[in-house]
Amino acid sequence: MTDYMLQANWPSCPPATAPVTKTVYIWLQQISTAMSSVQTRIRILEEENRTQAVQISNLNTELTELKSAAATNVAATSSTMTFTSMVQNNGKKSEAEMVSFTKMALELKERKKIENNLIISGLEESTSESDEDKIKDDQVKVEHILEKLGVNKNKCKRIARMRQRRRTQENEEEQTTVARPALLIVELKDSESKQTILARSRDLGKITEFRNVYINQDRKISERAYDRCLRETKKQRNSTLEHEETVNVITLKYKMENGKRWFWGIRNGNVVWVLHKDDRDI
Repeated sequence: MTDYMLQANWPSCPPATAPVTKTVYIWLQQISTAMSSVQTRIRILEEENRTQAVQISNLNTELTELKSAAATNVAATSSTMTFTSMVQNNGKKSEAEMVSFTKMALELKERKKIENNLIISGLEESTSESDEDKIKDDQVKVEHILEKLGVNKNKCKRIARMRQRRRTQENEEEQTTVARPALLIVELKDSESKQTILARSRDLGKITEFRNVYINQDRKISERAYDRCLRETKKQRNSTLEHEETVNVITLKYKMENGKRWFWGIRNGNVVWVLHKDDRDI
């Protein structure tokens, strides 16, 4: 897709230009701005589509392997052979297969356990000293979020705060440690409610009190380890960017392109360029 010429490089209209020509010139500027915005959105969507295609392919492969393993297990269960005789007769190969199947079974069990869980980050915690008041405050806030996203509050089965996260900030005079709001686990009663919340979670950015609140699918332990790796990669890449601004004690490093702020972020399991939400055209 060909980039549009920046308006700053356009030839200007001479003073004697007719009003009609000036009007057409303004229209062309507006069309160029709109097309540039569309172009950026298309690039973002294309990247997301490529990522989703890879994820779908991986999931299909995983599903095929799990079905094959399940079929193998059924056949082994119906056999009159004991596990000991299987190992004795087939040697290391059978033992390795059983270990592999056990790992997959445990992974399926773990995935089943968290399939209706969501993780809410950035939701401020109550300053009350009472644990009971803190729990009630979280409950009210979660119910408010569900209401804003069009999900009945009764769909919430359980909520719980994870351990508090801390980040270190430095300035010219001192280094301080600031506590981030602890992640909030929300367990829902059904998958449909979870999918609805995930699909509409971006709408929270339009609500002032939830502007910095994000909702994501809960992850397995192995997936969380991969997420940490992604965050480290994102942090390293952003550290090389030229511009910097701090809002509400949160520092963002970014680059400027066509008058808009871009930074590295995590989308669909990949570290990609992200356009600052305040610079996105409505």
